[in-house]
Amino acid sequence: MHRYCFSCLKDGASQVKQGKITKYYCDKCGATNDRAIYFDKHKAWLDKDRELWHESAGVFVRNDEGKFLFYKRTEYPFAMTIGTGHVDEGETGEQAAQRELKEETGIKGDIKHIGTADIVGDSCSAGADSHKWHTYLLDFKGHDAVSILEEGENAQWLTIDEAESQGLVFVVGEVIRRFRKQLD
Repeated sequence: MHRYCFSCLKDGASQVKQGKITKYYCDKCGATNDRAIYFDKHKAWLDKDRELWHESAGVFVRNDEGKFLFYKRTEYPFAMTIGTGHVDEGETGEQAAQRELKEETGIKGDIKHIGTADIVGDSCSAGADSHKWHTYLLDFKGHDAVSILEEGENAQWLTIDEAESQGLVFVVGEVIRRFRKQLD
């Protein structure tokens, strides 16, 4: 995988941990950044203005009390989120959403598509600031504790209003604004 430094744009940024937080260190210029530019196997493209886009998916997990599973990200952007991730080459949004939810929380189940939107201003750790976003909902039986397996900590069952008061990653807040009726 080639990771390009967000400061000098040279190949060679390495993922490093600072406590539980993931950062990217460049051995060329010595900079440490919250994110790097990399494509790996993500669906990615440049638009007509040469803006880097990624395709992503996320799942709102709702328990039988009407609360949603949120957790604090330990990778950029650092705030409350839901199970999310990039769509890989050869995947649909639904396949990516199911894969990411299982990787991050261990939860599997039938998800329902609630909307797709182009979201500008959604900065990710892989360097894109714009994403085609697929949003899904999973009705989870129960409200037991859930462990966050990757990219986060502090799982909580919260109402959307409670989660918003704790500070959400930009894209989750934007998706809530666009698809609130489908979540209620």
